Amino acid sequence: MPPPNQTSPINGVKVVTLQKFADERGWFCELRRESWYEELSGGRGSRQTNMSFSKAGVVRGLHWHKRGQDDLFFCPVGQARVVLFDRRQESSTSGVAWSVDDVTLGLVGTDGVFRSQGFLGGKAKLRA
Repeated sequence: MPPPNQTSPINGVKVVTLQKFADERGWFCELRRESWYEELSGGRGSRQTNMSFSKAGVVRGLHWHKRGQDDLFFCPVGQARVVLFDRRQESSTSGVAWSVDDVTLGLVGTDGVFRSQGFLGGKAKLRA
């Protein structure tokens, strides 16, 4: 599993480094492996993998998934801001908001932000 590389003030949120392999042709990055995804999620497997693209300046607003869903945010190119709010009543960090701006694709790896179920989440594309 990619080890968490930064702590979050919200329980259930982890920042991990996804490895990127680059050469003169381009790059490859493993986004999900069932074995480490289950470890990040506390044993829940993933049912769906999606990818969206946003142009610079676009904000995808805070939302949550009524039936529960884990998310792994990452920015394949450019820089993005991820904003999270813990809306879980039973959580010790209920009511805590947090954002991280350095979800940036670099030459060695890329940061991904994993959030478990029960969070409001959104993202903004800061630059292309």
